[in-house]
Amino acid sequence: MLETAFKSSVDVAKAKMIASGVELDVISKIVPLYDSFETQHHVCEMLAEGVTGMFGPSAGDTAPIVQSICDYKEIPHIQTRWDINQKRGSCQINLYPHPSTLAEALIDIIIAVDWKSFTIIYENNESLMQITNILKSPPTNHPIRIRQLSPGPNYRKELREIKDSGETKILLDCSFGILSEVLLQAQQVGLMGSEHNFIIASLDMHTLDLDAFKYSGTNITGMRLVKPLDSEFQDTVSQWTDNLSPLEPDDKTVLPETIQVRM
Repeated sequence: MLETAFKSSVDVAKAKMIASGVELDVISKIVPLYDSFETQHHVCEMLAEGVTGMFGPSAGDTAPIVQSICDYKEIPHIQTRWDINQKRGSCQINLYPHPSTLAEALIDIIIAVDWKSFTIIYENNESLMQITNILKSPPTNHPIRIRQLSPGPNYRKELREIKDSGETKILLDCSFGILSEVLLQAQQVGLMGSEHNFIIASLDMHTLDLDAFKYSGTNITGMRLVKPLDSEFQDTVSQWTDNLSPLEPDDKTVLPETIQVRM
C-alpha cells in the first residue's frame, strides 16, 4: 500500500510539473527487513545513479542506516513511520508527527476532557517512550497509573486487573496491529461500559471498525491527520485502490523508494 501511495503521488506531481520541464524518475529497491548491510549497498547504488531524495524504508531496523547515509550526503530522507529517535535538524522529513508533538496533543486532549486521574496502558518500549514524554509535563496533579500489556495475544489478565481497580479513564498506547484485539478483550472483561472513557494514541484509529463497541456506551476518543470526508482525500484513496496490485509484496520485505530529479 505504501508503494502504491508513493507512486500515485509521483504521478500527481508529474502532472503538475509538465510545464516546468522537470522530470521525475522513480527507482525502487526491495531489501530484507533486518539486513542493514544489504540496505546500505542498495542505497549506495541508487546514489550512484544520481538520486536527489530517498523515501523509506518503513522498517525501524534498516531505516537508521538510510538516514545516516542521507545525512552524510545531505539529501532529503522522507519517512512515514513512528520514530522515537527522530532528531530535528537532520535531513529527515518525517510525515509522522514528532514524538514530543504527539505527546503535547495527547496532553491537550486529557486537559480538554478534564481527566483528574487515569491509567496509561502501553505495549512496548516504543510506546513507553511516548508515555515518558507525557509524564515530563503531566496534565494533572492527581495519580497517573501505568500498566504494560503482556506480550499477547491474551491481554485479559492486566485488563481485568485495571477493571477491578475501579479505573474508568484509560489512555491506550499500542500498535494498530493489536488495537482491535485489545479493545475487544477490554469489552470482554467489562472494561467498556457507559462509565468508561478511552483515549487512543494511534493515529490510525479512524480506520478501525468500531461497530462492535457502539452499543457499549463507552466514550472512545482518537486523533487523525486526515479528513476522510474531504473530496480530494476520497479521490486520492480511490486512485490508490484502483492502482493497488492484487499481489502485495511479502511482509518480510520493505521498499525504500527514491525520486530522481532531472532538470
